[in-house]
Amino acid sequence: MTPPSPRALWLVVLCAGCATWLDQDALNERLDADGDGYVTATFDGPDCDDGDPNVHPGVEEACDGLDADCDGLSDEDTWLTFYLDADGDGLGDSTSHLEERVCNPVPEGYVMDVGDCDDDDPSVGAPVERWDDLDGDGYGAGEPTLRCPGEPNAAAIDGDCDDTDELVYPGAPETCTDSVDKNCDGSVGRVDLDGDGFIACEECDDGDRAVNPGADEVCDGADNDCDGLADDEDDVVVSGQLTYYGDLDRDGHGAGAAKRACEVPAGSTELGDDCDDGDPEVSPSHVERCDTTADDDCDGGTTDCALRLDALGTCADGVSVGDDAGQGLDGVDLDLDGAVELAVGAPGSNAGGGRLYLVGPDAARVDEGDELEGGSGSGAGALVLTVPDFNGDGHDDLAVAAPDDDAVHLLLAGGGAASLSAADVTVRHGEEGAAFGAALSVGEVQGDGRADLLIGAPTLDAVGALGLPVTDAGGAYLLTGAATSSTSLNEANATLTLLGEDSSGGFGAAVGLVDWDNDGLDEPIASNIDRGSLGLSTNGEVLLFSSVSGELLAQDADYTLSLGSGVVTTALAVGGDLNGDGKEDLVVGSTDSDSLWVLLGPVTKSLTVSSSASLRVKGGTGEGVGASARIVPDLDGDGDDELWVGAADAPGAYLIYGGASRTGTLNTSAADLRLSADGGDELGAAFGVGDVSGDGAADLLFGLPGLGGGRGGACWVDGERL
Repeated sequence: MTPPSPRALWLVVLCAGCATWLDQDALNERLDADGDGYVTATFDGPDCDDGDPNVHPGVEEACDGLDADCDGLSDEDTWLTFYLDADGDGLGDSTSHLEERVCNPVPEGYVMDVGDCDDDDPSVGAPVERWDDLDGDGYGAGEPTLRCPGEPNAAAIDGDCDDTDELVYPGAPETCTDSVDKNCDGSVGRVDLDGDGFIACEECDDGDRAVNPGADEVCDGADNDCDGLADDEDDVVVSGQLTYYGDLDRDGHGAGAAKRACEVPAGSTELGDDCDDGDPEVSPSHVERCDTTADDDCDGGTTDCALRLDALGTCADGVSVGDDAGQGLDGVDLDLDGAVELAVGAPGSNAGGGRLYLVGPDAARVDEGDELEGGSGSGAGALVLTVPDFNGDGHDDLAVAAPDDDAVHLLLAGGGAASLSAADVTVRHGEEGAAFGAALSVGEVQGDGRADLLIGAPTLDAVGALGLPVTDAGGAYLLTGAATSSTSLNEANATLTLLGEDSSGGFGAAVGLVDWDNDGLDEPIASNIDRGSLGLSTNGEVLLFSSVSGELLAQDADYTLSLGSGVVTTALAVGGDLNGDGKEDLVVGSTDSDSLWVLLGPVTKSLTVSSSASLRVKGGTGEGVGASARIVPDLDGDGDDELWVGAADAPGAYLIYGGASRTGTLNTSAADLRLSADGGDELGAAFGVGDVSGDGAADLLFGLPGLGGGRGGACWVDGERL
């Protein structure tokens, strides 16, 4: 048997009379109750608090008032030095300091960083690297040391190869008689370091062999021939100069004597082909206009204002025969990337369901961008119209008509719809075959800053004046801005319903929202066929309504604009001021007369269009003039808007510049600009507007649904050129 250890014997003596024997674990618990590895002070151990495992020798003191490391001191008696920072620049004065305990807060006005060169000046901080400058020439030598600003005999630049001679420093002039390397380049005056045949004292840069008194001056910013003159300062510059011309009218084309310089000065251009440098509207970048006697495009002719669209603009072809791409067209930035895209409707694509293509200005085909498909048999894309901020979020939106499905889809900017069937808002008419969406117009009837939409349904069946049902009487419905969900639009829930009363009257085949009464808000107008009291005549009408709510019949119109016997309205153009008087004007078209008539606003009575119009635009027989037109923003900067006239059967498009002097009859053969395409292309069937070039000016968009045997396509022309 092994004898007990001394500790065990001691415990035996200590516990004499005890009822139990302490095992090793129990003994350990009594010696170190908090388990921190240190024996309690009760048993002469170093742990000064055996009830807290975070108190024992070796613990790092914290500022908590406790003697955590059992050395008899609380928060350790450690001191730090703080320096006075009189100027508040974050650096202290080494001559003025305090000693504070570690746990005490930093005294106000003191910092721990020391080394301020001037504690009375916040702009002067710590010492910086300086070199000895014994000769005071501004260049130092030797090893740098930290010094305060203003110390004498110190320089911020080193490289002095002789700090005892103020005439010797980097860049100092040398002469051919010098025997000393005064400029510290490692040579004396008679050394040719760059090997160009000129010694250092004879040239201005002995480190560049292309620079010497025998070199040619070129456009590179250097004094190549060492005559003290660089580039255009020199009388003779051998190469690199540009030829330029004065550009007095600032149109990017100059005229007069050619001059040369390394840099073209302001007010000049490298193009010297301007035939009239006093007129900014005349240059090779402009298009010939028929309304001026000037040679607008500087090609030597003054009457060559008939141009091919594909030569003037940029075009994107359709995809498949029968798609009719370009039947609907406008410009919009739906994805909010800052770039306006061409929104091209192709109602014949997708097996008649239609598509909307969103394509950039450089596309060669309309399917190079995003595509949104229409529903089966809907003919979506027959009309496409930009809606200036329908929902009040500050961004333009887009309406896409699907008249075969009696629907109009609204795509809201930033909405990201993947198809027309999933458009942000879709409005439909309950009657199948009403051709709801065959006509669209946008305006503002409420003054709330949100665009409103007037939608025509020319084959809608209605109830006539005698209370009897009439077939294809037609109608129009007003959808006010900020609609947030899809709905069925009918007589019960439309803000305004306008109904025709005559069988086959086709009311709403053309619609418009225009401020015809000059009250600051738009009112609805719509085309109608007046069949007469016996239903025997076919007279075209445009009906003007002042009300923008409720349900009205054709007979409730405030004014009637008559076109005469056998002349039916086929187009309405609104939303512009063609004569610059601040009032909106109205354009009425009819293919029956191959004409468009301009009625200057406001309209204050019923009238006959042909005798009341200020201007008649007359097309050639069979051209299709009167089927389409669009008023576009001022292109020539005279304050008057312009009129684009379509002649899809020609095919062609004609530009008529606005102006108070434009009166009488103007034949399309004398239009200010005449654009043409190939027969069957249907140029002029659709117009659009949008700054697709991104230059801040409105560009003109043209649909050609017949291009390529019905593939269709779209073209755009930079508005800056027109």
